[in-house]
Amino acid sequence: MLLKRRALVKTILMSPLFGLMKSLAFAEPSADYYNFFLHGLFFMELKMQNGKPVLEIKAPKVSRHVLLGGARKNLKPIQDLDFTKLIPDLPYGKPTYISGNPIPTQVKRSILQFSKGETGVGQLKPFDLTLYHGRITLPWPDE
Repeated sequence: MLLKRRALVKTILMSPLFGLMKSLAFAEPSADYYNFFLHGLFFMELKMQNGKPVLEIKAPKVSRHVLLGGARKNLKPIQDLDFTKLIPDLPYGKPTYISGNPIPTQVKRSILQFSKGETGVGQLKPFDLTLYHGRITLPWPDE
C-alpha cells in the first residue's frame, strides 16, 4: 500500500497517540469519581445535610422547560432525586472559598453565577413543586 505524503505526515503526527489508543478506547469505568452534567437554568445552593455539605440543585418553573435526568439517550422526567441516599458511598468534597468571594471555588468560573446578595433574591424558597420543576441533591463535589 502506497502512502501519499499527506497521509504519511498525518501518520507521523498521530504516532505518539498510538500507545494510548487501547486505553482510550477500552477505558474501564472508575468508581473513584462520578460525572454529572447540568444544562440550563438552575439554582445551586450549598446546604448541610446530616452534618455533611451537599449541593442542592433546583430547576425553577419556567414555561416550556422540563427537567430530565438519566444516562445519555435515556433521559426521563425527574422531580426529586437525592444521590446522597441513592448512592450512599459517594465521596463528599469540602467547600473552599477565596477571600471576598461568597461562591465556593469548586463552582467553575465558566458557569454564569450570581450570589444571593448580588441578585437580592434572599433565601430560596423551600422545595415545592408549584415553584420548581424538580430538585437534585448531590454530595458537595471536589470540582
